[in-house]
Amino acid sequence: MSFFDNISIRKKLNLMFISVASIGLLLAGSALFLYEWITFTNRLKEELISIGEIISPNSAAALDFELADDAHQTLQALNHETNILAAAIYNNDGELFASYIRPEAKKNEVLPDTVLTIEFSSTNKYIFLTIPLLSGYDQVGYIYLCSSFEERKQRLLAYGGVVSVVLLASVLLTYLVSAKLQNIISAPILKLAKIARKVTKQSDFSLRAQKYYNDEVGEFTDSFNKMLEQIQVQDKELRSAKDELEIRVAERTDEFQRLQKRTEMILNSAGEGIYGFNKQGIINFANPEAGEFLGLSTDEILGKHYHQIIHHTNNEKKLYNPGESPIDKALVAGGACKENNEYFIGQNGIAYPVEFTATPIWSDEFMGMVVLFHNISQRRKEEKELQDAKESAEEASRVKSEFLANMSHEIRTPMNGVIGMTSLLLETKLDKEQKEMAGIVNNCAENLLTILNDILDFSKIEAGKLVLEKSIFSLNNVLEETIDFFTDSANKKNIELAYLIEKEIPVNIKGDPVRFRQVLVNLVGNAIKFTDKGEVFVQAKLENNTDEIATIRFEVRDSGIGIPKNILLKLFSQFTQADSSTTRKFGGTGLGLAICRQLIDLMDGEIGAESNEGKGSIFWFSIPFEKASNIEINYNKDFMENFSENVLIVDDNTINRKILDYQFKSLKSKFVSVDSGLKAIRELDKAIKNNDPFTFLIIDMQMPNMDGLQLAQKIKANPGYNSPKVVMLTSIGYCISPTELGLYGISHCLAKPIKQSDLFNCIAQIFKYKMSSNDDKNSTKKKSDIKSVNTIKVPEKIKSFKIYLAEDNPVNEKVARIMFIRLGCKITSFVNGADLLSAVKESPCNVIFMDCQMPEMDGYEATRNIREWEKENGSNLQYNKIVIVAMTAHAMKGDKEKCLSAGMDDYISKPVRAEEIANALGRASQTFGI
Repeated sequence: MSFFDNISIRKKLNLMFISVASIGLLLAGSALFLYEWITFTNRLKEELISIGEIISPNSAAALDFELADDAHQTLQALNHETNILAAAIYNNDGELFASYIRPEAKKNEVLPDTVLTIEFSSTNKYIFLTIPLLSGYDQVGYIYLCSSFEERKQRLLAYGGVVSVVLLASVLLTYLVSAKLQNIISAPILKLAKIARKVTKQSDFSLRAQKYYNDEVGEFTDSFNKMLEQIQVQDKELRSAKDELEIRVAERTDEFQRLQKRTEMILNSAGEGIYGFNKQGIINFANPEAGEFLGLSTDEILGKHYHQIIHHTNNEKKLYNPGESPIDKALVAGGACKENNEYFIGQNGIAYPVEFTATPIWSDEFMGMVVLFHNISQRRKEEKELQDAKESAEEASRVKSEFLANMSHEIRTPMNGVIGMTSLLLETKLDKEQKEMAGIVNNCAENLLTILNDILDFSKIEAGKLVLEKSIFSLNNVLEETIDFFTDSANKKNIELAYLIEKEIPVNIKGDPVRFRQVLVNLVGNAIKFTDKGEVFVQAKLENNTDEIATIRFEVRDSGIGIPKNILLKLFSQFTQADSSTTRKFGGTGLGLAICRQLIDLMDGEIGAESNEGKGSIFWFSIPFEKASNIEINYNKDFMENFSENVLIVDDNTINRKILDYQFKSLKSKFVSVDSGLKAIRELDKAIKNNDPFTFLIIDMQMPNMDGLQLAQKIKANPGYNSPKVVMLTSIGYCISPTELGLYGISHCLAKPIKQSDLFNCIAQIFKYKMSSNDDKNSTKKKSDIKSVNTIKVPEKIKSFKIYLAEDNPVNEKVARIMFIRLGCKITSFVNGADLLSAVKESPCNVIFMDCQMPEMDGYEATRNIREWEKENGSNLQYNKIVIVAMTAHAMKGDKEKCLSAGMDDYISKPVRAEEIANALGRASQTFGI
C-alpha cells in the first residue's frame, strides 16, 4: 500500500482504470470458461447416452442368446468414435459379457471388472457412463462406456488463449484511453497542488488557483482560494498582532524586571529565612534573614552546598548524615516536605527549633528547591506554657471531680439517714403536729437531694459524661404526668394550669423520657413559681415532620412576673436568675435553666425564651424525636367515629376553651364555645328555637357574674332545655358531692387541667359507649410515686434469704436494718469488709448489700476477695454465687460501672428507699431461679 500512497494521482488513476477493466474481463472470462466446461461435459454425457441407446437393441439380443461374438462385433463398431476409449456389456449379475478397448487405452483405467449400478462419473482424464440394457421392458444387463476428456482439454486451452489475448488487448486499450481521460481530473488537481507548493514556499497568500470545471474539483478550487483569502487576512492580522506582541513583551519584560526587583525586596525584607538551591544542592539564593538566622552573610551562603552551611538535626538534636535529612530525601524524590519538629545549627553552634517548608521548582524538568524557615523557639516556649496550663487545668478538673464525688458521698451518707428515718417515722403513729414537722423535715431533705442532683447533673454535663437513653415512650403520658405533678401546687396558688397536644404529633416517639421530663418539669415548675395569678399553659406542636423524624416544639406560657430583656441573654447561663431579690424570694440554685439548655443541646434541640417584664414569659424548646410505632390509646375508634352529640362549652378562660375546641374537633359532634353563663343561656335558647337543642354541656365552675353551679341550676330548672348531660370542670381541687351533683343536674365532675383521655372516658361513660381498658405501658414514674414500706409486698421465699449488710455508718445501718425488718427480711450487719469477708467464709449467705467506703477493707476489695473465695469453694456452696448489691453514696458517672467491674451484681445509690431494696432482692432472686 505504501507504493500506491507515494505515486502521483495521474498514475493512480491509470492503475485504477486498468485494474477495474482487468477485473471485469477476468470475471467475464472465468464465467464463460466455467459455462463452457459444464456445457461440454453435459454434451459429452448426452452423446454417450445416444451411443448406448444405438447399440442397446443388438446388445440385448446377443446377451439374451448368449452370442458373445455378436456382442463383440456390435461394440467393435465404435472404433470410428475416436473419443470412445472403452465399451462393455455386463449381465444383471455385473459379470463382463463382451468388451471393446481402444488400443492406446489402459484397460485397468478404463474398464472395470464388474458393474452393478447405473451411474455417471468423471475424473481428470475420463468420463464414465453406465446405463441399463433392456430387452423389451426387462433389464437384462448393463452397457458401460468410457470417453476421453482430451478433446475438452484442447478446446478449453484454445478458449483460454483467446480470452488472454482479449484481456491483454483490453488492458492496453484501457491504458491508452485512461491516459487521455485522467487528465480531465488530474490536471486541475496537479495545478492546484503546484499553486499550493508555491504558496508554501513563497508564503505568498495572494496567489489564486484557476478553476476549470464546475464539478467537485471546481468546488475544491473555490474553497482553496477562499482559504487563501482568509489566510491572507489572518496573516495580515497576525503580523499586526506580532508587532503589538513585541511591544507588549518589551513592556512585560520591563514590568517583570520591576517585579523581580520588588520580589527580591520582599524576600530580603521577609521575617522568615528563605534560601534556594539547584538539584545538586548548591545554594543560589538566600535572603538576609536566612543569613542572620545562620550567622552568615549572604555572600558566605551562596555557592555552598546547603548541608555544608546549614547543619540539620532531628528533634533529638543529633546531626543528620548527608542524604538522611527530610530536605535531602525531598531533593532526591523531587517532591515537597514540611517539618515542624526539626533543628538548624548556625555558625554559632546553637541549635534552635525551626519550622520549614521545602518546595520543588519545576520548569519542564526539576530545577531545585526553595526552603522557607523560621525560628519557633518562642512558640515552643508558649506551647510549653500552654501545655503546662492545660495539665494544670486538667488536674484542677480532676480535683474538682474528686471533690464533687466526695461531697456527693459525704452529703448522701447523712441524707440517707435523714430521709430514711423521716420516711420510717412518718409511717409510725404520730400526732398531727409531729407528723407535720416530720413531713417538713422529709420535704426539706428531698429538696436538698434535688439540689444535689442538679449539681451532679451539671457536673456530668460539663465533663461530657452524661449519656442519654433511647427508648420508646408516649409523649401524651409524660406530659399528662408532668401536669398532674404540678396540679396541686397550681391549685394552691389559684392558677389555671392547662396543656394542649396537637393531634398531628405521633403517639409514640423514641428518645430519653427521663431527661425530656426533667426539662419539662423545670420549665413548668418555674412558670408556676414565678406566677402569682392567671395561668400556665403548656403546648406541644409539630414543627417539622419527615418519614423518620418528628421535630416537636414545646411552649410553656405563663402570666407571671416576666423577665427584663437584659437578663434574657444570660438566662440559660449557670448560677443566673433574674436578680438577687428574685433569688431571695423564690429560691433556687440558678442551675436549672443551664442544665435544661445543656440537656437540649445533647438531644440536638434548641431552647429559648421570650418575655416582657410584668407581662409573663414564654419558654420554648424543640427536640427532633425518632418516630416509633403507635400504640392503642385508652379510648377506642368506635367512640371517636360515632360520638355526635350537640355540645356547648362554657369557660371564661380563653386557653381552656381553645383546648376543649381542639379536642372536640377530633370528634364528629357539633360544638359551640362561649365565655360566660349569660352567653350560654342565649345559645341554649337559640338552639331550642332552631329545634336543635344541646345534648351535652361542659361548664367551668369558677366564672365571674354567674358561676358554673348557678348556670347548671338554671338549666335544670328549665325543662325546655331537654335536660342535657352536664360535666362540671373545677380548677380549685374541689370535688362536688354526689348529693350536689344530683341537686344541680350534673352528670360528672372533672378537675382541671383536663386530660383528653379522662374527658373522653367520662363522655363515653355518660353516653354508654363501650371503651377499651388498655393500660399504658409507656408512662414514666412520677417523683411523688414513692411507695410506703408497709405497702411493699415481698415474696416469702425472698424473706427466707440469708442477707448480710456491710455499712460502717451507724445511722445508715439502723435505717437499712429497719427497712429490711419492715420488709420481713432478717439481716446481719458488719462495719467493714474484713469482718464481712470472715463471716462469708464461715457461713456463706445469699445476698450482700455492700457499702463501698468502709475502713480497713472497703467494699471493692471485699467483693474481689469474696469472688476469689467463691472460685475456690464454689462446689461447697448451696448456690453457685453470692449476689452482691452495691449500696453506696457514690452517684457520679462511672461509679456504677466501677462497682460492677469489681464483681458486684447490682447497684443502688443513697439515699436508699425500701422499694429499691425490695426491687434489688427481686432481681437477686432470679439468680437463684426463684
